[in-house]
Amino acid sequence: MLANLGLSSLKTALGISAPLTGGLSVMPYLSVAVTQGAIAGLTTQIIGKSTQTYLANGGSWGDADPKVVVKNIIESLDRDSILHRLRQELTAKLQPQ
Repeated sequence: MLANLGLSSLKTALGISAPLTGGLSVMPYLSVAVTQGAIAGLTTQIIGKSTQTYLANGGSWGDADPKVVVKNIIESLDRDSILHRLRQELTAKLQPQ
């Protein structure tokens, strides 16, 4: 959440400064937006897998503590490929058509 807040603040500052810089701050703005989207996508996937595990155990965490279950899910994710795929998708959507 702290990373999201920091990135949102940076994105706002870059967006406000765009007219003052003649549009030079637009590229860093897009970079921050893509990174923020990738973080949101990864977080959504972790929450989805956590929910799937919880529901698969009949509405309980089973024998494990919820923190342990979420930690195991995070460790099992291939973060690099997920972030790479999300970054590619988000970058493609930001390209002018």
